[in-house]
Order: sequence, then C-alpha cells, then structure tokens
Amino acid sequence: MYELTKEEADELYDFLGNTGKHGGRRKKPFVFTENDIRSKFDKLEDGTNRLFKVVFQRLDEIDEKIAPKLSPNPRC
Repeated sequence: MYELTKEEADELYDFLGNTGKHGGRRKKPFVFTENDIRSKFDKLEDGTNRLFKVVFQRLDEIDEKIAPKLSPNPRC
C-alpha cells in the first residue's frame, strides 16, 4: 500500500470526474497493489478456515453428547 503523489491523485480525480478539491478529502488517497490485495485476502481466508474448523469441532462435540449411543452388537 502506498500514498499517491499529488499529480497521481489529480489524475485519479480527473478520471473519476471530480476534483477532490472542494470539501471532503484533505489527504492524498492510498492505493493497493495486487500483492497487497492478495496478502489481505490470504490472511482473511486463513482466519475464516480456522474459525470454521473450531465451529465444526464444537458441533461434533455437541453431536457426540446428544446422539444416541448405538450398541456395538446390532442384535441387542
């Protein structure tokens, strides 16, 4: 992630159709590279995977507690 120069910010504002000079933004905008986005996405995905793992472990524990115990001998 890096901050745009004044010239880059002016070009961006022109491209977007606003000047960015009247009210609103007082700092130059930050932009992300493709690698920045990928890194953030990977961290988010890792966190989500860990969260789902914990949730499913807890569900398995609950299921073991409430599920009827089957007899090892099917004839009983």
